[in-house]
Parts: sequence; C-alpha cells; structure tokens
Amino acid sequence: MAAYDFSAPPANGGTWKWGSLSASPKVTVEAQSDSDPTVGPNRVVDTSIFPSGSTASLRWDVPSGLGERSDVWRISIDNYADQFGANSEFWVQWRTRMNATMASFLFRARDGSLTAYKHTLFGQGMQRPGQPGAPARAHYGYQGPDTQTYNVLADTRCDSTHELPMVHGIGQDSSYAAGYGFKYPAVYHSKFFYGTATKGQDANYYTYRNGGNQGYHVAACQWINEGAGDRYIDKSTCFIYPADQWFTLMLHVVAGPYGTAVSSLTGSSMTGYTNSTIEVWAAYEGGAMQLLHGRYGVVLRTDAVLGPEGPEKYGTFGWTTFMTHKDGLQAHPTAKIWVSQIIIKSGPVPPAPPL
Repeated sequence: MAAYDFSAPPANGGTWKWGSLSASPKVTVEAQSDSDPTVGPNRVVDTSIFPSGSTASLRWDVPSGLGERSDVWRISIDNYADQFGANSEFWVQWRTRMNATMASFLFRARDGSLTAYKHTLFGQGMQRPGQPGAPARAHYGYQGPDTQTYNVLADTRCDSTHELPMVHGIGQDSSYAAGYGFKYPAVYHSKFFYGTATKGQDANYYTYRNGGNQGYHVAACQWINEGAGDRYIDKSTCFIYPADQWFTLMLHVVAGPYGTAVSSLTGSSMTGYTNSTIEVWAAYEGGAMQLLHGRYGVVLRTDAVLGPEGPEKYGTFGWTTFMTHKDGLQAHPTAKIWVSQIIIKSGPVPPAPPL
C-alpha cells in the first residue's frame, strides 16, 4: 500500500515534509515538530547511516537536558475508504537502529519513576466533512501540491482511544540493576485505559516472549519471581534491543467486525472492532522474524461519537521518540534512533522479509 525509506523526497511535488507516496491510495507525509518554539526539531534526514538497500534514514537525537518532546513523522492514508476498519488486516514493518544510550539507558520521569519512549503512534485517519458545503480542510488532507493549506492532519489523533503505540518495555526493573534486565518492544492499546498486549489483567500472565513464565507457562524468555530478587534465568532467549545495528520491527493487526464485546485486554465490555488480533514481530539483522507478543480476542476500542463517515479507522502511522514527563534535568549521553524502509501493507500476507 505504501513504502518509504527517506532516500528521496516524497513524490508529487512535495518536499521531504509534504507529498504523496503513491497515486492510489492517496497518502500524505507530514513532519510535526514540538510546539515549544524555543527548541528546534530533534530529527534529521541522515545520509551517512542507513540500512542496506537505501541511501538515507530519519534520525532522532535526544540530548541530555531535553524533556518531554512530541516530534512525530507520520504517514496518513487520506481517504476513509482506504483506511483499515472492520474486517481488515494490515502490517506495518520498518527498519530501526539505536545507539547504546537509546538501547539500554533508563530514562527518568519528572517524578523519579522511569519513562518509556514510544517508537510509534498508530491511530485514527482523516474523514471528509459530512455537511454540504463544509470546507475541505475540516477533516481531509493532502489534495495536491497547491492545496497544502487545506491539510489539517493535526485534526486526527494518534494519541487517542483508538491508538496502538509501540513502546519499549523494561525487563524487570529490580533485575535491571543486577545486569539481568533489558529493553524490548511492547504494545498497548488506547490512551484512556492502557490495555497492554504484553501481560494479562492480573499483571502476571505474559505472552510468548520477553515476559517470562511466572509460574503460568514456560515462555521463551524465562525468569524467576523471587520478590526483590527477581531475575532472568535465560536472557539469551529474549529479544533485546541491539546497539549500533539495524533490526526490524513489525506490527500485525486484524480488525474484526464493529460492535460491542468483552475485550481480552481488559475483561470488560467495549465498543469497537471485536475479536481482533495484535501481534508484535521483530528480527535481528540477517535473522528470521520472531513473534514476540500476540493477543487475540481484543476489542480495538473506538470513540463513542462517530465521525462524518463512520467509526474511526486506522489511517495515521507515526514514528516518534516521545517520553511521557521525561526529566530534562537527568544527565545522559545523547540518545539516537534511526528509522527507514517503512512498509504499510494490507491483506493476510506480511511484507517481504527484511534484507
């Protein structure tokens, strides 16, 4: 459906910030900077570090002294009919790279707790206005090189009831200091109730990899629950962020029929796309894709108020380094993360394996 690797500006007369990636479906690229005018964007197009098969990547820098930032680079599927809603299936795959600070440093929030950075924010797409004569800019996006003022992609909300963010998880905080911990990719659903796809309602049951067994089942990534002495017993089976090498992340979503049902994430009744699937996949450089987490029977929650064209669908796909309440006073080396070779694909077949 759409693919981009930052090796050239987007097509259709745009700059690297604006433009269509394909003729059909209509797709917009947007770079949204933090609203704080005293600090410039913390991302650049990097033409010196990129994965095999490309000639550029997008890099975010997180220096010491930088607090919470909301810089986002995102792709929008403009037309509601092309977005992912009821009874649809899609995959989002990308290559990424981190330096050692981003891969392993424990970033602190302003209250002294730890904060996690978001890799992505996937959320609702734009809709056309429903009233006759309403201006095109009300809910609709890019319509050509001369109509950029009509693009109000900011009207959509990645950070919403609908969202599917990928964040970094931390393997057992108490073990981390002892050298057993690590960071790994995890997913949660919805800003307003945080239904994690990594562990169950009782905060004990983890799925597949990178959570441990905790006495419920034997998972690939195993640890022993010993209170303050929690520790991993076989960290080699866990998927751990590597430093200074490219690896692949992928999110697989199957959205079921629209309705009301009990969600496996919360155990409560919710309205949205019922009986849905969320899977997180990853691969090291040169390695096979691994299923890290999978949750099934999920209700992908939607807003109670329908948009002009109907229930919100997945239509915006953003990459970021957002850290909630990051402590700008915490000293650390500059953290860096790169992204390239983004693929958004519909249907039951995943994108081609990474190079």
